[in-house]
This record gives sequence, C-alpha cells and structure tokens, in this order.
Amino acid sequence: MLRLLLAGLVAVGVGWAWATGRLAMVNPAFVRGLVQDAGAWGPAVFLASFALLQPVGVSAHLFIVAAGLLWAPLPALLLSQVGLLAGAMISYGGGRAMAPDDLRARLPARAAALEERLQSGGLKAVVLARLVFFSFFPVSALMGALRLPWSTYLLGTWLGCLPVLVGEVMLADVIGARMGFSGG
Repeated sequence: MLRLLLAGLVAVGVGWAWATGRLAMVNPAFVRGLVQDAGAWGPAVFLASFALLQPVGVSAHLFIVAAGLLWAPLPALLLSQVGLLAGAMISYGGGRAMAPDDLRARLPARAAALEERLQSGGLKAVVLARLVFFSFFPVSALMGALRLPWSTYLLGTWLGCLPVLVGEVMLADVIGARMGFSGG
C-alpha cells in the first residue's frame, strides 16, 4: 500500500510539473544548483532520502547515479555508500523485528540449518548475495530475520556492493561530463 501511495504521489507530481511547464526546468545542472545552494542540507537530504526510501522499494541505483551526476566521484561514492548501508541496515532491522524468537522457534529444519551456516560463514554469503542481488531489500530483511550478526552483515554488504557502486558512480560521472554537466 505504501509503495502504491508513493508511486501515486510521484505520478501526480510529475503530471503537475509537466502540465505547468516546470518539468522542462529540471535537468542535472538545475538540480546540482539546488543541492549546492542548500549547503550541508543537500547531502543530508540525499542521505535521508536514500536511507528511508530504499527499504520501501525505491531502487538504490537511482540514488547512486544521481550522486554521480551531482558530486565529484569521491564525495558521490562516500554519500552513496553511507546511504546504501543505512537503508540496508533499516531493512535488516525490519527483518529482525518481524521474526521474534517465538516465531523463529517454529522454523523448519532447513531454515534453521541455513541460519546456522550463515552465522558460521556468513561474510562470504553476504558478499556473494550482494554481488548477485546488490541492495535488494528483501535480502537485507531475510538476513536480519535469520539473525546474521550485524557486523558480518554490514561488512559483507559494504564489500559486496562496492564494485557496482564504484562502477555506477564512475559511469554517471563520465556520462555527465560528456553531456556537459560533470558533478566535479
């Protein structure tokens, strides 16, 4: 229901912007100007949006590409990594909260065995899951529900998402530079 409401709000906003001619004003240079004029609030709003919207299904790729267009590569990488990890931790916490101990006691033997394997060799599993599924929020919730230690989860998410994150930020920076609106 929340996703549907969010999609509806975005659709109404885009429709209004198109109907009033304001959509034509929106381009990376304009948005970058708004972010720079906002001072410290620009990155703060970016991080809060990334962290809070990713767990409800908004793609992390949108934020990462936007960061690559708005900032130089190093700040874009740092902001994207912090936003991605914050959103992943929110999903992880949600999964942990939705699977209380009395519910977990009823897990089938197969799920309990998976939980045991993750807890003993979880770093490799998290890195692999992130390489394959990137920041897919149900993976975060599942790992929280299975009680994977948060430090293992956080390190594995950081390592597993890093290659895609670096690639997307660098690609956005190159494309932005070729189109005349480099973030740096």
